Amino acid sequence: MLCPAFTVLLATSLATPQEPRTSEVFSLQSLCAPPPPVLTPAWGTLLIDGRDRPPTNLVLADSEQNPMLQPDDVVDLLRTWSAGATEAGRLELHAEGQQLTASGERAEIAIVRERLKALALRTNRPVQIELCVWDAADRESPVAVLDAAAYLRFAGNRDPLWRCVTTTRHGIAVALEHMRWSRYVGDVDVEVAQKQTMNDPVVRTYGEGTEAIVRPFQLAGGDDYVLHVQFALGQRRGPVRSVATGVPNSPEIELPTLETAFGAFSGRVTNGGALAATLRGHASTGSAHIVTVRVVARTPVANTLQDGTVVLPIGALVSDGLTQRATPCEDFHDDSVPGEPQPGHDYFHPDRLTDLIRAELGSDADSVGLRCMGGWLVASGSPELLAKIAASLQRLQDAAVRTVTFRHVTPIKPGPDEDAATAPNLQDLTLPTLAGRELTIGRGLEMPVLADINVEIAGEAGVLDPLVRLAQSGCWLRARVAPVGDDMDLQMTLLGRHLAQPQSRSVMPGGMLMPTETWFDRANHAGTVGNGATVELGDGPTVLSEGRARRTSQTISLRW
Repeated sequence: MLCPAFTVLLATSLATPQEPRTSEVFSLQSLCAPPPPVLTPAWGTLLIDGRDRPPTNLVLADSEQNPMLQPDDVVDLLRTWSAGATEAGRLELHAEGQQLTASGERAEIAIVRERLKALALRTNRPVQIELCVWDAADRESPVAVLDAAAYLRFAGNRDPLWRCVTTTRHGIAVALEHMRWSRYVGDVDVEVAQKQTMNDPVVRTYGEGTEAIVRPFQLAGGDDYVLHVQFALGQRRGPVRSVATGVPNSPEIELPTLETAFGAFSGRVTNGGALAATLRGHASTGSAHIVTVRVVARTPVANTLQDGTVVLPIGALVSDGLTQRATPCEDFHDDSVPGEPQPGHDYFHPDRLTDLIRAELGSDADSVGLRCMGGWLVASGSPELLAKIAASLQRLQDAAVRTVTFRHVTPIKPGPDEDAATAPNLQDLTLPTLAGRELTIGRGLEMPVLADINVEIAGEAGVLDPLVRLAQSGCWLRARVAPVGDDMDLQMTLLGRHLAQPQSRSVMPGGMLMPTETWFDRANHAGTVGNGATVELGDGPTVLSEGRARRTSQTISLRW
């Protein structure tokens, strides 16, 4: 005869059948797939195809963390949120590659499905990036940071020269390109052997259009974004000239002249707004263009992943993009070499960021969970503590992520009988930059020139070998600012080259050269600058304007 206790247990077991178990596989691609590789824009010159040159990637630093979540991160989150089910054996989770396998009771797997959906909606907010290049010759310069309404006023009833649009997500860099590459005879090599000589034309490529790499970062609280931008643009000036080298039976060399600009900048902008880089100046130093980068994101999804847990964007604070000094353009002689990233004012190591937030929480720090995952901060705790964490992160963010407008002007000094108000500028550059990030810009003209002639002799044969090199005219600068009290500390290098139009000249029997005359200018600044104050940098190059030699001066200013 069964004992009463065993009878009760058996009856209860027969009355409540076990929950049916099942398995389901979920894709983690949208959460964990590594960012696609991006081609970086050409740097230094567009007279050589940028794909044939080592990349100069300033937006993506080598030491940066993967902006995406990792599969183990996702599994840890789900196990934390379903701790009761996993400990009781009602749910098992396993990640392999970009797939998650969930096994257990149907009700628990349904909860996992909804939480994965909510996590994807939170971290995969689509962000549209629009890159436009405008002709700046016929209108006033815009401010460096445009909100949505200001951008629509600026772009209204106008067509850009080039426009590229793409879609990405928080922290994922994208490449935009609208280029035309044309081949030309850029040089002539010679082969000499015994009594024979042979000319070997060297075919090169020049580019026209624009290409850029843009990386957007969502900011916590509100609807602002940080943009890191690197770009190159080029436009041919006039038809491609062909010149004879003066060497018998040698093919003519083509000499395209390009208006080019290369740069990297950054800034904070509201959703729907844009950053604007204005590049103006005298025709002898390049073209007049305005480069705008606009960000348009969908309405943010409510942060309701799980009671007691929030996911906050921190990519703009833990990225060390645009912290590496860039080398100048090809013909701007400078001793600097690209080095390791040097994070500045607005960079926080993930561990340091969590330590700062815990310090603000004080005695409540032990009651919360904080973990940096890629470009996100996952925080868990009571609603009151989560609100404090969000407020603390936003305070750090607002203090660190500050946009400064940098302007460099090289006015041409007017003559005694001329109005100073109408005097043109040799250079007029306005760009945004974040405090702590590198700002780099080069604007000018570039062209190949017949710079020298070599003599090749072998046996009883000899031939002249013309040498072609790159010649550039314009300016190149790099700068970094950081707050010091109410002012900004500015570290800046400015290089200027002004090249007179080279003229062809016959030398020796059967040879041609293009001697050049170039003004060189260098200016450095290491010190504080007040808001709106103008810093004098002395004289710039002497230029020919309207048939007269004109002196120039150089200034810089900051506004924030």
